[in-house]
Amino acid sequence: DGIALDGGAGGDDRGFPVQNTVIQNSRVSRCRANDGIVWHSNSPYRDKNFKSEDGLQRIRWDDVGGNHQVINCVSSNNGENGFDITSGYDITLRGCTTHDNRHAGTTVAHYARNVRIYDQVSINDDTRRNFGGALGVGDARDLLVDNMRVYNPGLRFINITGDAQGIEIRNCTYTAGPDTDRSDLIAIVRGTDGEFHNEPRNNSTPVTRNPEGADVLTGIATTVPQKVKDIHIHGCTFNIPFGAIYPGAPGK
Repeated sequence: DGIALDGGAGGDDRGFPVQNTVIQNSRVSRCRANDGIVWHSNSPYRDKNFKSEDGLQRIRWDDVGGNHQVINCVSSNNGENGFDITSGYDITLRGCTTHDNRHAGTTVAHYARNVRIYDQVSINDDTRRNFGGALGVGDARDLLVDNMRVYNPGLRFINITGDAQGIEIRNCTYTAGPDTDRSDLIAIVRGTDGEFHNEPRNNSTPVTRNPEGADVLTGIATTVPQKVKDIHIHGCTFNIPFGAIYPGAPGK
């Protein structure tokens, strides 16, 4: 990753989340293996201070904290996403640009909450044509995208999947280009299982088991119900000058 804001285990009994950050007037490019700028939890670990009823240590990880601002930054030519917002809350991107990233220009998922994206430009993102173009939304809550301008996305203009709720996309302009795949303008797909159905995440119930006495700790989680609701897309313009995107057969 180029700039990574990660969760950390902190002390023995609690984590110390990264919070209250500002990234401004910065450029991140050519991170070939991963994302340009990313908010991400740390890897799961055994927490010796919290045990299940069977006496086994629970699997735990720590998410990023809140209050993050990114202003006038560019993230481009990265191996995955330009901005990967997959942990934390109260995150604002303002006046940023993504271009030529292999995956989506911006991804919001893994139950990131209260994310605001203003006046963003996306050009030629999703060069692999399978990660949602300019904007990919997964399991997320309370996302606002205002005045995004998009040109030549790889797969589609907007991709929303999984347990996404409280999404508003307004006053945006999308223009297909010569590299835009023949796909949907907007794809909204409900996931069948929790994205982390084998590991506890935010708002999930962790349980630990030691199968047949083996020295292997397995985490089982009951995730939040899979719902796609409160999706509002309004005041947007979709331009298809190259005929790269076409409607399906009648009745579809």
